[in-house]
Amino acid sequence: KKEHYKARYSFNQDLLPMKKRDVVILAAGHHKERSSYISSYKHFFQCINDEKLNGTKAFKEWPHFFYQLSSVESFWTEDGMYDSPLIPGKDMMSCRPTVPSDVHRQEEREEFDGLVPFIADDVDVKKLGEYHVEHGDCLHWIQPGVPDLYAAQLADFLITITERTL
Repeated sequence: KKEHYKARYSFNQDLLPMKKRDVVILAAGHHKERSSYISSYKHFFQCINDEKLNGTKAFKEWPHFFYQLSSVESFWTEDGMYDSPLIPGKDMMSCRPTVPSDVHRQEEREEFDGLVPFIADDVDVKKLGEYHVEHGDCLHWIQPGVPDLYAAQLADFLITITERTL
């Protein structure tokens, strides 16, 4: 009887065999583990680039790795970030329709630029605050809306890379 891989949230002890036609998309998220993920991903992407530059024969059999840029937070703070001070007179139970910055996306571009292709780089989410869940959750998205934009871009991206490289 053939056993199927049973995915878990943590792959610390699991081995997931991958092939050159596989596509892996990583993202650091927004929560407390974010800085650890960014550090680990940067090291990982640098190792991949080093192997590629060294012409390692096995590199041609590796899967394709990509990074999905984070979304924005749309809280009623100066920068839209949850941990920043609330703008006086504003309600944390509603979301800003627009935000002045995309701090996490900028950080990810700086950390990973030249190391890995980005997904969702051209989705302008700074003006989509009204599509958040609301009721105090100005980080996650509702359907239909922004997740559909990401999904459509991901589908287009995968079709394009399949035609070019796989």
